[in-house]
Amino acid sequence: MSRPEGLPRPSHREDERNKAATRIQACLRGHQIREKYAIESLPAHRLDPHYPTFVVGNDPCMPESLDRHHEPRQKIALVATSGMRAVSLACKLGNKENTPKIILIDNSLKVHQFWSAMKLFIGDKKQIQTIGQFLQGLLRFLKQHAQLYRDLPFDTYAQSGPVTVKYLNQSPVTFFRGLCQKYGFDYVRAVILHTTLIKQSWADESLFTKLHHVLNRLGISKIMVYASNIVACEDDPAIRIEILENIKLLSPTCAIHTDSCDIHQVPEKAFLFEKEQGPVLVYHSLFRRPSCTNPQFKLYEWIRSAQEKKGEQQKPDRNHPQK
Repeated sequence: MSRPEGLPRPSHREDERNKAATRIQACLRGHQIREKYAIESLPAHRLDPHYPTFVVGNDPCMPESLDRHHEPRQKIALVATSGMRAVSLACKLGNKENTPKIILIDNSLKVHQFWSAMKLFIGDKKQIQTIGQFLQGLLRFLKQHAQLYRDLPFDTYAQSGPVTVKYLNQSPVTFFRGLCQKYGFDYVRAVILHTTLIKQSWADESLFTKLHHVLNRLGISKIMVYASNIVACEDDPAIRIEILENIKLLSPTCAIHTDSCDIHQVPEKAFLFEKEQGPVLVYHSLFRRPSCTNPQFKLYEWIRSAQEKKGEQQKPDRNHPQK
């Protein structure tokens, strides 16, 4: 474009100043974009190097009420943790027209290594073209990566958990066979390959703030959360609240939490929370007593209550110390 007549040509100094201002503006925009969207991973020394992957997961079977959260057309995001249970939930909640987006947040090095290896394995479309080839290769894959996951008997939780709670078969081959037969191998593969892995903690507020911005930018309004028993297994009440507040930042249409039984040391109940149900309700639901579904729990609670009362009676009066 030619310069309009009558306008003075900028001097060399003015031209340099204008270029500098443009560079500064570009840097500022870049900084603002990074501040808003760039997600940082935990440094290697802060990742847990010992915690292996629960491939199928020790959470109980999900309640039928989860079906009403199925999205038949729109793309969904599932912010999840741990192993392949997230894949079955994403397949169930999403749809084939718009492949569900799993965002896997975990601070276990082995969980990330397992996921990365699985994506490479299932993504080899020259070697794996059918469900039969996948299941056959899966046995070799599991042997090659045995150090990354928990190799559990198929009935581990059915045997050790309460009889009233139903758990999934812990065989990865059985799990994937059922998943592929129900949803189709191509869909299951697409969900796994479409997963984004983030090495971070669920207690990191900036992560969830940025995730909210990223998902908005991608136009994904249907956000669901599978937090498993992360909150229930956290000892520090303050961190529990932090995690729940972070989840709230995503405004999820549905959040799935599980409890943790003090007796059996496994989750025994799955909770589904709607968008309007805030951290306080979630907290009290997860830590409400009694939480164990085992009939023996009432006896256990009675014994513990009696012990606590006995302990209170034996405490010395602080105003009148015993001699």
